[in-house]
Amino acid sequence: MDPFNTPTPPESARPGHRFWLRADGTAFEVSDHLQSAQYLKTASDESDRPIPWGYADMFRHGWMRIHIEDHRIWADGAAGHTTTPPQQQWLDTAKTALSSEAGTPPVLSAIEQAHEVGATTEPQTAPTRTFLQKIDFKKS
Repeated sequence: MDPFNTPTPPESARPGHRFWLRADGTAFEVSDHLQSAQYLKTASDESDRPIPWGYADMFRHGWMRIHIEDHRIWADGAAGHTTTPPQQQWLDTAKTALSSEAGTPPVLSAIEQAHEVGATTEPQTAPTRTFLQKIDFKKS
C-alpha cells in the first residue's frame, strides 16, 4: 500500500502519529518513517541505487520527518535545512489544531534537542524517549 497516496491535512494531525512532510507542505501519515522512505525510493529517479533510501535521502529531497506527541511536535530535516514556508504553515496549523484540542499549545522541537529529552526521566518525556530509541542517528 502506497503511504504517499493520501495527503494528511494539518488539522487531522494527532498525538502518536508520524508523518513525512514534503517541501511543498504536503504531509503523509506513515506507520514507519524508514520503511516509507524505502517505499518512496521506487518512485524516484534514483531507484537503481543498490541500497535502500534512508532518512538522509529523504532530507536531501526536502522532506521533514514529523512525530507528534501530546505536548510536542518533533520536526527533523537535513542539517542546516531551513523549513520552507509551506512546511512551516503545515506545522503552524497542526500546532494550532493540537492546541485547541489539548487546551495547551504543543512545543515545536527539532531532533537536535533529543539529547536533552534522553537525559530526563520525567514521565511526560517517556513517549519521546521511546520514539528517539527507534531512530538510528548514525544512518541519518
